[in-house]
Amino acid sequence: MALAKGALEGVTVKVIGEVSELSNKAGYKAVYFTVKDKSAALPCMMWNNRFRACGVDMAIGSLVELTGRFTLYAAKGRMNFDVFS
Repeated sequence: MALAKGALEGVTVKVIGEVSELSNKAGYKAVYFTVKDKSAALPCMMWNNRFRACGVDMAIGSLVELTGRFTLYAAKGRMNFDVFS
């Protein structure tokens, strides 16, 4: 798992898509959302400090351009897109 995690987290990519789900709850350390296009959906997360710094009012249906990296949460076997901006 560590090898896969290291390989994924070493590459920064740009993604463009529409926000289809959004969870921005008080007390959470991150904002969780899903971005989709015609053929795929991608689970994303953005730490609250980055989210506040970007100054964007994200809503379901918003078209967004994201920069980040894929990350693996090995304990649950889940992959997310860790959004930087």
